[in-house]
Amino acid sequence: MRFQVIDGGLAGIHGHNGRTAPRGLSPADVEAEAKRRLIAAGYERCRVKHQVTGEAIPRALQHFRLQVNWVAETLASLEPIPADYTHDKYWPVLS
Repeated sequence: MRFQVIDGGLAGIHGHNGRTAPRGLSPADVEAEAKRRLIAAGYERCRVKHQVTGEAIPRALQHFRLQVNWVAETLASLEPIPADYTHDKYWPVLS
C-alpha cells in the first residue's frame, strides 16, 4: 500500500506541494481585498448616497457587506493567510 499527500489538505501548510503562502501577507492585504470587492459591488456608492440623500441601502447589498466582512475577518485570522486569499472560492457572490 502506498500513501501520498492529498492536494488541498494540509499539504500547503507543511510545504509538501510547494504552494505555501508568500511571506509578508498580512490582515491588511485581506482587508484591502474586501474593500475592493465592496467597491466593485457598488456598496460604497450606495453608502455615500445614503449619507447624502437618506436613501436606504438595498438589503441585498447590506447582507453582502456583512458576508464580505465576515470572510475578511476569518481569512485575516488564519495563520498563515492562504496565498490564494483573493480567489472567488472564499468570497460571497452578490445575488
